[in-house]
Amino acid sequence: MTAAPSSEPTADASTSRVSIVVAVYNERDSLRTLAAEITAAMDALPHAWEVLLVDDGSTDGSRAIEAELHAADPRFRVVQLRRNFGKAAAMSTGFRLATGDIVVTMDADLQDDPAGIRDLIAPILDGSADLVSGWKYPRRDPLGKRLPSKLYNTVTRVASGVDLHDMNCGFKA
Repeated sequence: MTAAPSSEPTADASTSRVSIVVAVYNERDSLRTLAAEITAAMDALPHAWEVLLVDDGSTDGSRAIEAELHAADPRFRVVQLRRNFGKAAAMSTGFRLATGDIVVTMDADLQDDPAGIRDLIAPILDGSADLVSGWKYPRRDPLGKRLPSKLYNTVTRVASGVDLHDMNCGFKA
């Protein structure tokens, strides 16, 4: 995890509200597991929390599971986009609707471990960072996806001077 230095302190940990924005596109098979893992991780922390499941036009039955998750726990809010607009549009929608003091972004494909949210938000809560970026390690993607990512991250790290292992990791706070 890499943290960007903070310019000012944030709210007290016990009064902070965390919004978790998850872009969902055809993730029917992972949603129940993801929801259970997020619930376990967040219920162990002293923060109020919500999850915004932003469905980016899923066609695989994800929408029915999202509605089921919301019915079982209203902290899981569901936003369903009319069609597939792309991850950036889904995240932008989630950020606009988030009510938390801290916003965590993560993917719905179970490559991000919700137990890591504690470590992501800690530097923000103690005022030592404004932004914290996760790192998918070990990556579960095929070699054809890992190699270009490694090259991109190396070139971007050298060109920008920003020492991040995984620039494209969606697990951030």
